[in-house]
Amino acid sequence: MKNFFFVLLIGISLTGYTKTEINNIKNKESNKSSYGFNIYQQVTSTNIIFVDSSATGANNGTSWGDAFTSFQSALDIAESGDTIWIAKGTYYPSSGYDLCDDSGDSTRYYHFRMKEDVKIYGGFAGNEDPAVFNLNDRDLITNNTILSGDIGTRGDSTDNCYHVFYHPKELNLSASALLDGVSITGGNADGDYPHYNGGGMYNYSSSPTLTNVKINLNTAYFGGGMYNYSSSPTLTNININLNTAPYDGGGMYNFNNSSPTLNNVNINLNTAKNKGGGMCNDYSSSPILTNVDIIENTANYDGGGNVQ
Repeated sequence: MKNFFFVLLIGISLTGYTKTEINNIKNKESNKSSYGFNIYQQVTSTNIIFVDSSATGANNGTSWGDAFTSFQSALDIAESGDTIWIAKGTYYPSSGYDLCDDSGDSTRYYHFRMKEDVKIYGGFAGNEDPAVFNLNDRDLITNNTILSGDIGTRGDSTDNCYHVFYHPKELNLSASALLDGVSITGGNADGDYPHYNGGGMYNYSSSPTLTNVKINLNTAYFGGGMYNYSSSPTLTNININLNTAPYDGGGMYNFNNSSPTLNNVNINLNTAKNKGGGMCNDYSSSPILTNVDIIENTANYDGGGNVQ
């Protein structure tokens, strides 16, 4: 099985610097040679919000020492143009947004939501200096950032979140919403409609950008790893492995004019009991695939790898 851990450098920022200091940094020849175009990308983001589950400081997200210990806290305050850096560790959804009252069994509605024009990066040790750190230097294996739906009894999927990421129609995410360098796991979409679709990620009229992401060990009736409804996200350097669907699209289900773009993607060892073990495409959905491996997926009736 191949694994891809290339990094797309998009939108890191400098914080704590005056405009004059930033201009000085941009004009230094050493920085020009080290960063080239990327130094411009650094100064365009307005703010970095830090997240580290092991932080012991003020829990306000302003630095690694004072990082939020909850990823949800960072999402709550993030605004257009912001960047979120997440240190290694496992993070669990803690909000149902508008789906539940955060009590009893309704906690299965807990999930994360990306935000328009907010860039989310994982894979940090938790001590990187944003003034000099290059995103290409992240070690995504050693500093694995896991976003998990396993919020109840660990290892018991019956009380897991229905979705790790849930993007309803009104979000209308575009490619400016970025998720980079994380693992998505433990979603179990076995609820009522629409919460039987997209255990790892559910997109309805939302087309975010995912880069260097693993979507593994999620379950849904349709689209165990990812479900796209009228959505065409862009996926680059992605592993979609070991997801399951009791019906269609073990790895991914594309429905109703969903045509995601996949570059350097592995879709391996996924299972559907009906059709499309790796990927299922229905109702005028035509994904664009470049350098995509669809290997050792299974379905009981039709299209172990890919069905159109």
